[in-house]
Amino acid sequence: MNEVDALSRRIFKSFNPSEYKHSQDRRKLQQANMFEDNGRFIASRLFRAAKERRCSSCWMRDCVCICDRFRSVEVPKNTSISILMHPGELFRGSNTGHLIPLVMQSENIQTVVFGVREEHERLRELLKRPNTVVLFPCAGAIPLPEAFREHETLGTQHLGVHFVVVDGTWRTARKLVKFLNDDPTLPQVTFVSIPDAENIIFDEVRKRTREDGCSTIEAIATALESIGDLNSAKGLRSGLHVLSDALSIQRGDEPMHGTYRPEEIMATRRRIVAPYKKYDGPVSAILAGSSRIPRTTGSK
Repeated sequence: MNEVDALSRRIFKSFNPSEYKHSQDRRKLQQANMFEDNGRFIASRLFRAAKERRCSSCWMRDCVCICDRFRSVEVPKNTSISILMHPGELFRGSNTGHLIPLVMQSENIQTVVFGVREEHERLRELLKRPNTVVLFPCAGAIPLPEAFREHETLGTQHLGVHFVVVDGTWRTARKLVKFLNDDPTLPQVTFVSIPDAENIIFDEVRKRTREDGCSTIEAIATALESIGDLNSAKGLRSGLHVLSDALSIQRGDEPMHGTYRPEEIMATRRRIVAPYKKYDGPVSAILAGSSRIPRTTGSK
């Protein structure tokens, strides 16, 4: 089981989606705190993912599943990465943060979803790790190269670097950063900004709202390049190329990065237009490994 599958199952077990659908729970919802409020939203994301027949690993529709298209990259033992994901990113095919543990399959890669009680406890422990830096260009953020010069353990030796990357839109990411700063139960963290990323292809995946914006996976790739880990950075960018090509095929456009052979493009397009059998199964099916729903034969 990879990190993304584990994340999906962990979130699902944290909530009983049916309890948010019945009127007898009105009193509970009125008294809900942040975790319960986010629980309703996450439950709706899970239901939608099940009805759209999304893969529980790559989060693409099962007819465009890209799980077997990634090349695994080894992560240096002295580097760890934590993705703090906004719940609005769950099961979004254009999300890039969840690709990181698919490309870099390692125990050093962790994903935490904001607004889940159990995840909040995990986040507190992750932020206690030594040499933790949060990648976000907020006010007071230290340029990453400067941060390495100021901290001897992060400097020439690059020992025990723990990157935390905020995964969301610019608007939701700012909310997460405010939460990290304001929550007294969390340890204080150091924010760092990365050098301007080059060869940005984020516009191919999702509309960019800032000129200096880049995707989550590109931010991590740039950070790894800045500490000399070029192999991992290259693997992450290759994973983004796979996602970009898959989304292009799904939209009916031509893929631009050559990750699909011509016959694979045609086969994928045939699967996209093939009709589905009606699916009225439980929402847990997609999280139990049954995300590939049978199709009827025939063409559009």
